[in-house]
Amino acid sequence: MLVTADPLAGVAAQWRAMWDLSAGPGAATAFEEQAAVALAGWRARQFELPDYYLAVTPAVPAPPAPASQPAAPHVLGPRASAPRAPAPHGPWWPPLDELLDTARHFYAGSLGGTGLQPSGPPAG
Repeated sequence: MLVTADPLAGVAAQWRAMWDLSAGPGAATAFEEQAAVALAGWRARQFELPDYYLAVTPAVPAPPAPASQPAAPHVLGPRASAPRAPAPHGPWWPPLDELLDTARHFYAGSLGGTGLQPSGPPAG
């Protein structure tokens, strides 16, 4: 299934804002509001979480070839690869309510080695 809009985009934006100190204390409340809207939509089966996301970005033109060298053709085709085991069927993620609960307590800088790891989301 292809969708034109990410149903969790608002949740993601508010999650980033929640950890931005300049956003103020209301950012955690805004995250919870977006999470509640997304969770209600998911429970009502208005959307399903995809197996993966495919992000489409504008094409970037290749730099011009030197005058003495012809430009390389832009051809896309199949690429040989080693055989893979069949992928398991079904989602690889937990239910959305569990994902949102994990997001509430995961600090974005905790993987960057900054040493700054709050114990929970900012008070809202």
